[in-house]
Amino acid sequence: MWTRKKVNRPRGSKIASSYVGRIERGEVTITVEKQYRIASVLACDPCGLLPPVALYPVNTETFE
Repeated sequence: MWTRKKVNRPRGSKIASSYVGRIERGEVTITVEKQYRIASVLACDPCGLLPPVALYPVNTETFE
């Protein structure tokens, strides 16, 4: 489990703790860059921070 303290430690991602809280609450959509920064601090694969794809249905009408 990732925590604000771990993400904001001195050599961490240096993302503001208030912003990390907004990410946790789903109030903001993070950039790929921030996702990689958080994953780096947590020493995990960035894909591990994403929910399973099955939770988001794909609208095939928008694909050509």
